Amino acid sequence: MSASESLPRSNAFVWNASGWFGGQFGGTFWMLLAGLFMLRIDATTGWITIAAYAALNVLGLVLWSRRREMKPYPAFQILIGATGLVAIGLFVLWQRLGRDRIQEAFGGQAGYVHYAWLLVFPVLMLMFWLQERRGRA
Repeated sequence: MSASESLPRSNAFVWNASGWFGGQFGGTFWMLLAGLFMLRIDATTGWITIAAYAALNVLGLVLWSRRREMKPYPAFQILIGATGLVAIGLFVLWQRLGRDRIQEAFGGQAGYVHYAWLLVFPVLMLMFWLQERRGRA
């Protein structure tokens, strides 16, 4: 029996280091880049954004460390949900800077359309839910 066979399984998901950390860092890396970019505009906002990136990655590490007691599907949903909620908070925070400063930083292309990117989080959660449900059948 391999080490991964002894870990809890979901119907469609298994614990896998490359899948977990690839999704974790890939799903949050944009926050690090945005935080570094925001440091030029407003240092406090930039550091809050970088701290959000770090906090989500700590959450990911905590979930990974609990993989012996937790199935991967709920862990994925927790991480994606938390990332979505933090992203909403960051978008609101960035909007607080004022549209003029954001438009200036993005070369005149800013507004509320960037909130549409937040749809990726519920879409991913739904996609994984359907995959998990299909795995039960």
